[in-house]
Amino acid sequence: MKLLISWLRANGINHRIYIQSDWGLEFGGPTLRVWNKIQKEIFEPRNAEMLKIRKSRWTDNAYVERTHRTDDEEFYIPKLLQINTIDDLFKWSYGYVTHFNTKRPHYGKHMHGKTPFEVLSKLMPGISKTFCFMPPIILDFVSCSPLFIKEETQRAFVTYRGLLDVFDTY
Repeated sequence: MKLLISWLRANGINHRIYIQSDWGLEFGGPTLRVWNKIQKEIFEPRNAEMLKIRKSRWTDNAYVERTHRTDDEEFYIPKLLQINTIDDLFKWSYGYVTHFNTKRPHYGKHMHGKTPFEVLSKLMPGISKTFCFMPPIILDFVSCSPLFIKEETQRAFVTYRGLLDVFDTY
C-alpha cells in the first residue's frame, strides 16, 4: 500500500486517497484494534484511508474479483508456460500492465470501450502516460523487506508462515 500511494503521489495525485479492502487478516480482519493501528501508522500520514467492504455484501468486492479473473484469463493462463525465470515474469507482466492500461479497450461501467488511460486523461487532463507504467512488484519480496516493515515484525511474520528457510535462500 505504501508503494501504491507513493506512486500515486509521485504522479500528481495529491487529494485524499481511499482504498477499499475486504475483511482479510492482512488488513486487520474483524479486529478493530489492528485496523485502527494500520489506519494510524500507514494511511493517515499519507492522507489516505482504508475502507472495508460492507459485511455480507459480496457485490462490493465484484470489481476487484472481476479484474482478478481478467488477469487470470488474459495473462496468467496464456503466458504461464512461457515464464521460466523472475526476469521472464517481470518482462511479461510489465508488458501486460502496459497493454491493459494503455491499449486494451475496457467495457466496464463508464468505460465505453476506452482504455483506462483514456478515461483518466479526461478526468485529469495533462497526466503523464507514465502513470500507467507502475512496475510489477513481487509482494513476497517487498513484504519481507526491512525498508517496509520492522525487522522483528518481518521475522515474526515469516516464522509464523513457516517460510523463513525459503526467504533465507534468496
